[in-house]
Amino acid sequence: MRLSLEQPRKLTEADHYAINEVASAAFGFDNPDDMLEDTLAHIKNAELVHRAFDGKETVGFALYQRSLWQAGH
Repeated sequence: MRLSLEQPRKLTEADHYAINEVASAAFGFDNPDDMLEDTLAHIKNAELVHRAFDGKETVGFALYQRSLWQAGH
C-alpha cells in the first residue's frame, strides 16, 4: 500500500473521480455521479488530501482543513 499527501489543486479530474468512487461506496450510493458535486466541494475546501492506494487504485482518502499537528513551543 502506498500513501500520498497532496494539495487539492494538484489533483487531476481522474483523481477526483477515484476519490468520489470511494466516498460514494462508503455512503452506500449505487451511482457515484449522485455524490460527485458534494465530493468536489469537499475536495475544493480541503487544504490537504491524504490518499491510500492498492497498486494504482485509490482505496481510501482523508481531507484535512488544516494540519492536525503543530510544532511544540
